[in-house]
Amino acid sequence: MNQDIVAYQQKLKENISVLIENGKLKEAKGLLNQYERIVKDDIDVYSIKGVISIMEGDIDEAERVLKEGLVLDASNFDVLYNLGYLYQTNNNNLLAIEYYKRALKNGENEEIKDSAYEILKALGVEESKEEIIRDVIDEEKILLEKAKEEINPSEEMNNLKKQFKENIQSLIEQGSLEEAKELLKQYEEIVKDDIDVYSMKGVIAMMEGDMDEAEKVLKEGLEKQIFNF
Repeated sequence: MNQDIVAYQQKLKENISVLIENGKLKEAKGLLNQYERIVKDDIDVYSIKGVISIMEGDIDEAERVLKEGLVLDASNFDVLYNLGYLYQTNNNNLLAIEYYKRALKNGENEEIKDSAYEILKALGVEESKEEIIRDVIDEEKILLEKAKEEINPSEEMNNLKKQFKENIQSLIEQGSLEEAKELLKQYEEIVKDDIDVYSMKGVIAMMEGDMDEAEKVLKEGLEKQIFNF
């Protein structure tokens, strides 16, 4: 995408955020409507709409639009965090904890992870950040297995597969290769013939310095892709 367009989009969203922070919700909604005419399927829009609805006291609308956002991107920190906040402000602490935990697991850096963790501690959660992340990954694995049992593939199944692979990728990026390999093994037991598996295995092998294994598995993936094509 052209960098000028990206910069323009970012500036528009910043302007919308400033309007919201200043309580000018009508103006923010007007600018947001203009933004949506230009940009389709931007996950940030769902989060912004959710915040506006929360500020307007329309809890049902906030919940609806934020959950729509999760259909588009089940791992978006802002959407998950705002759902946690929504439930917290309505004294539904069980759901608040669930979404704050998911937000923590999907945080892109330690600063935003800590913001979710501090709230979780205030809500009585005693586990460490690492324990919470492991628990969320385990829960997502269970959901993936349940979805796999469905006769017909569903959008939920696709979202769970995407989330599972993002968990593996996150472990790889953190250098937790043994954990990544274990999670990848579990994924292969549930999902067959996913071409992305070969790519992830190749990256792991390269990071371990096993270039022969990396070459072998990447060639297998290429042959599989050509065969399916």
